[in-house]
Amino acid sequence: MKCLVVHSHPQSSQALQAVIDCAHQITDHVDAIIIGPMPDNLALNNIWHYADLEHPSSIDIADIICQHDQGYSHILCHADTAGKEYLPYFCGRKGLPMISDVCKINQPDTFERLMYAGDVVETVQSSNPVKALTVRGIYFTQHHQGQPTIHQENWETSDRITLSQAPVLNDTRPDLGSAYIVVSGGRGFGSKESFDALYDLASHFNAAVGASRAAVDAGYIGNDHQVGQTGKQIAPKYYFSFGISGAVQHLAGMKNSQVIIAIDKDPDAPIFNIADYGYVGDLFDAISALKNKHIS
Repeated sequence: MKCLVVHSHPQSSQALQAVIDCAHQITDHVDAIIIGPMPDNLALNNIWHYADLEHPSSIDIADIICQHDQGYSHILCHADTAGKEYLPYFCGRKGLPMISDVCKINQPDTFERLMYAGDVVETVQSSNPVKALTVRGIYFTQHHQGQPTIHQENWETSDRITLSQAPVLNDTRPDLGSAYIVVSGGRGFGSKESFDALYDLASHFNAAVGASRAAVDAGYIGNDHQVGQTGKQIAPKYYFSFGISGAVQHLAGMKNSQVIIAIDKDPDAPIFNIADYGYVGDLFDAISALKNKHIS
């Protein structure tokens, strides 16, 4: 058996490492397609590196996978927005079923995946000779290291889809998917201007900034910060929740955090049911108080 991991900019290096760790539970032979910047010390046999292709379309990525997929029993990528877009294109090209949101490898042909906002775990067995998987990275954290053979590759992008402007990414804060501390805000802030108070606290703690879907829909922050069933699934050491009631869709994205601190004015907010610490009161008072504290 051989696994092929696919990773594309701007997916985080932590996501790549998690998928590699998952692949090593299947076989010792793990290769990768890496598009864009590449981290060091990856536990891989071979890498096909497309260094100059920083913002490819999902169609281009699917075509690239088709150039390298021969001989592999498993094709894996991270279960984030990018992976869930390009892997279905590849499966469509090859007529393969896709197994999404894998959280555990039982056997090379048997996997566990999360359903219904994480409330149900489904066991899936595939008899297909090639398994295509999206992996929830927070469940795979062994951090293998190695020195792979790197093959530099070039690719002519498709003219069917053209990126007119590259996304503007804020690189000054930790990545949301791998941050030690996350401060997250919801509709309770009331406005985009008020939401800015959360950025000040994030700078104080050197934390990543997250948000509920309600905050994203209200325009307080971009959707790349959304935590939840339709956003990012994260598991930081500390998760601060400000003005988030705790809908089941949001809880699905952060309930694996080690320590959850919830602040909300409603004492019956569902978020308090899973919080390790809770404060019922004004979120802005809580933010002001926390600016005088430090976390280790």
